[in-house]
Amino acid sequence: MFDLHVITNDKRLTWALGGVLVASLAAYILTKLTLFAGTSLLSFLALVLVDAAPKKMDKDSLSSTLKETLIAIAVAAAIWVGLCIILQTSSPIDVVTSCSMLPLLERGDLIIIQGGTINAPSINTNQFTNLNAQKKQCTIERGGTSIQTMCTSAIIAVNQSFGFNSSNDVIVYEATPSSYGLIVHRAWLAIEDNEETRYVTKGDNNQIIDYEGGIEFPKRSKVHGKVILRIPYVGLLKLFLFGQFDEPPGCDTRTIQ
Repeated sequence: MFDLHVITNDKRLTWALGGVLVASLAAYILTKLTLFAGTSLLSFLALVLVDAAPKKMDKDSLSSTLKETLIAIAVAAAIWVGLCIILQTSSPIDVVTSCSMLPLLERGDLIIIQGGTINAPSINTNQFTNLNAQKKQCTIERGGTSIQTMCTSAIIAVNQSFGFNSSNDVIVYEATPSSYGLIVHRAWLAIEDNEETRYVTKGDNNQIIDYEGGIEFPKRSKVHGKVILRIPYVGLLKLFLFGQFDEPPGCDTRTIQ
């Protein structure tokens, strides 16, 4: 007779599923094939099912499993709240969903975010219309082919030039329009006016600043914080859970300025 609890509590099955998960993730990272994204997700869900399954299909075992699940949820919630307090942000953990910050951040990287002061040069002005984008020739590499184009190399404001600086913080902010979701880009400049600080932002792998792409300068109140730690590829499983198997446009492109 088919016995579910015997199968789900077989350590060999757990090790086998773990092996499939690791192998599938490695294969996806190397090939970017949707097939391996699917096997990664299925093996992960199977591991969760095996771990959560009761040892026996009786009342005591089911009650014990429910109790352990509730404890795990409570511990996870406590850890999240603790991170929010320690890191001074409501969103201490996020996942990189695009390739706009290559080579610094990869799609699928898990990032740790800290609130507080943002490191970027600042100016005082309420004349946003006086900001000018300075263009410079850059190289776009795609599929083994290189082409020359014009990229935004700096922003001219109050007779000063502000551009890429690796010491500037990479920030996570809520974009306007909201259809863009959360964006993880580098702060080029902080603009302080009479109302609130706003930021000029740009992806390291993009050809233009976010504002030129139709995204408003993010207000300080929309900034969740700065990236302080990157854990490679761990966030891929979250992307797969939300059906994001295929790489978005731009992941086959490298911008060299």
